[in-house]
Amino acid sequence: MAFPHRSLGTRSDKEKNPRVGQTRSGLRALTRKMLFSMWVCHLDRLPTRSRLVSWGMQVSPLCVICSREVETQYHLFLSCPFSRAIWDRVFVRLKLPPRLFQTWDDLILWMSTPNRTSLPILRKLVAQATVYAIWKQRNNMLHNSQVISSHEIFKQDEREIINSITARKQRKKFRTLMSLWIM
Repeated sequence: MAFPHRSLGTRSDKEKNPRVGQTRSGLRALTRKMLFSMWVCHLDRLPTRSRLVSWGMQVSPLCVICSREVETQYHLFLSCPFSRAIWDRVFVRLKLPPRLFQTWDDLILWMSTPNRTSLPILRKLVAQATVYAIWKQRNNMLHNSQVISSHEIFKQDEREIINSITARKQRKKFRTLMSLWIM
């Protein structure tokens, strides 16, 4: 399957949830590696420990970051205490009440739902950057045994978002994003 550079999902995903595959909505807003991570994650194809175990690999199924629960995509990105701390900071930054996503589809729906304090394009930027940051830290802990706090990961995430908005500030959709993110 070719990489869908203008959308997040496959044709069947678009039929199930038309908001997932919208084009020109800012999904390509961050670097390609962040978009690729989000796309692979959306397809539930990341090699989490639970998937590695299902392939017959002899590894612990526990989360690399917290070592409390089985490392599934849902746990790693949405319910792990480490990820929750990052998402909580994101919600504070967006002036939104803290939220626990129950499924990956809840995150996709949240990305597309507008409100006064955060436009969908900003939510997509933030979600892409946050998913990538969590995956990068998970791999950093697994391969380099390097632990970085959720606060530091959020600061790196925030810098990526600011850089992305700044690089595209001439585009109409991006003009107001910086004030919505920083204020």
